[in-house]
Amino acid sequence: MTVSLTAVIRGFRVPVAILDRFLVANGLTETDGYAPFYHGDLNDASKLLRAKLGGSSSSSSSSDDNKTRLFIPYRTSRHHSPFAYVAYDWLFVHAQRKLHLPEELPNTVPASFAALRDEIMGFAGGAEAQASTGPGDDDEDLAGLFVIITDEQSFGFKEPFVQKAGTGCGS
Repeated sequence: MTVSLTAVIRGFRVPVAILDRFLVANGLTETDGYAPFYHGDLNDASKLLRAKLGGSSSSSSSSDDNKTRLFIPYRTSRHHSPFAYVAYDWLFVHAQRKLHLPEELPNTVPASFAALRDEIMGFAGGAEAQASTGPGDDDEDLAGLFVIITDEQSFGFKEPFVQKAGTGCGS
């Protein structure tokens, strides 16, 4: 099934131009501001980010301590997003959802996450680095809370999002 995904994430925001320079320096292709595709596995950029944090780059890993993933918001009319988001934790919202932030998305930042942000932001030029940070940007922004709507992508719905046939209304 193909759907637009709304994600509530914890992480940091980075200009796409800076992220793309980081990706190219690490042997990957640029995003050009388009959301990555996830077809049953992590995309290469998310694998790289996980590896930089010292965790498994495989999505089949059972380790919950490194869920790092790249998110790029969907922009209508084929406009490129100027920002990308590197998240260390997230929740998907498919229609509506009550959020239990302290339990589901705690703001406990992984130990090496600040170093990852600093490495990525190291690809910014002087004026660009100043322009990419806003007032009050500091280490607390590593745990920034963002809501992202991604492009339509395949997603395998699991309980509790979809009822089994014959168990809903009118059955």
